[in-house]
Amino acid sequence: MQIEYAYEIIAQAVHSKEDTIGFLGLSFKVGTDDLRESPMVELVERFIGKGYRLLLYDKYVSLTRLMGTNKQYIQQEIPHLAELMAEDVAHVLRMSKVLVVVNRKGPYGEVLGQTDSGTRIICLEDILSGHTQM
Repeated sequence: MQIEYAYEIIAQAVHSKEDTIGFLGLSFKVGTDDLRESPMVELVERFIGKGYRLLLYDKYVSLTRLMGTNKQYIQQEIPHLAELMAEDVAHVLRMSKVLVVVNRKGPYGEVLGQTDSGTRIICLEDILSGHTQM
């Protein structure tokens, strides 16, 4: 239910499907490259399925360094994510009209100040706690 709620809030912030939605952070928890069971992956999948333009960045997920079951999971279950992954956060900040971040205090908090003044920032922590700010 939380994923559906987050989807609705983010979709409302997008003016057009041509606008890029940037996602900062995909992994199951901060500091890991594990995408299995990640609610962010499920959220991203919904936007892909609806035809939105996305850019993804996670400082802990490097597709070239993935190993084992995590690599296997990505290759079998979500291979199209590789096409959407950006190598640097600056590119995502520059290209996104809407920016989705898990929380403002995490590893992406400091880069949020580098966004264009027209970029809408959506913090999932705010949405899920009932303090939505766009």
